Amino acid sequence: MQKAARALGVLGAVAFVASAFVISGLACMDVTTADADRCAADSFLRFGATSLVGAGAAVIGVWLLPRRAFIAAASMITAAGIGLVLLIAYGYFVSSLRVFWQVAAAGSSLAAALAVASRVRGEASIAPARTAAKSPALAGVLSVLIIGLGHWYLGRWRRALAWEGGLLALAFAVTALNIPDAVLSTVALALAGSSGVDAWRVANEMNAQRQAVEGQLTG
Repeated sequence: MQKAARALGVLGAVAFVASAFVISGLACMDVTTADADRCAADSFLRFGATSLVGAGAAVIGVWLLPRRAFIAAASMITAAGIGLVLLIAYGYFVSSLRVFWQVAAAGSSLAAALAVASRVRGEASIAPARTAAKSPALAGVLSVLIIGLGHWYLGRWRRALAWEGGLLALAFAVTALNIPDAVLSTVALALAGSSGVDAWRVANEMNAQRQAVEGQLTG
């Protein structure tokens, strides 16, 4: 999962760098020769420099991923946000660059989602001996209604933040790719259902471990 996150992060960085290098040619295609140099410099300052900042954020996320998954995800979300800002602010005026910014924002967003997912997957499920029993059904329902809420109920705040970060990352991705509302609704329902199932599973694991510890203490 982390390998896929790194690959998507690198893809986002490459798309940012590509947009920075080709921007002067694409943005100034209809400009007269006399104004070409000025147009190229202005385009780089407006689009190219910002694209390079986005590339830097994506690269930092890839570099941090093996050690600091949440910080890496935050860096990749920053890169995705830069891509979305460029796409929304300038994509209409420089339509030839939209594909670069779409790939950059979507790649960085999905990389962030996979980064937090890998952190959730690797999180140990250790329940304290004196933790009160939790309702798996309630945890599942809460996380379906509001993604991550069931994990807060269970006291798993890191897991809750990971699910909510994944939701934010996927929101960036679908916005950048202009995914239709029907597909977006399906993805949102699938994510909510997955969050609910995970909360239900974690609650069952916590209760089972609690019972095992109590059995050892009383035995």
